[in-house]
Amino acid sequence: MTQIVCDPDFYEPVDEDDCSTFSYFCQTHGRYYWHDDCGEGAHLIALHCQRHGAENWPQPLARA
Repeated sequence: MTQIVCDPDFYEPVDEDDCSTFSYFCQTHGRYYWHDDCGEGAHLIALHCQRHGAENWPQPLARA
């Protein structure tokens, strides 16, 4: 199972942010996520901004 997570401690982006480099980070396995290759079992995925770290928005994976 793969679940995208949000957390009150994650950065809350605003319209003025100029974020452009994102990846997905698996909270369960402690590494970047790419098509279930970060480890076995359930995945808790957070959007990770290169500038701010874990972010609550946007979540492009959720729109796929």
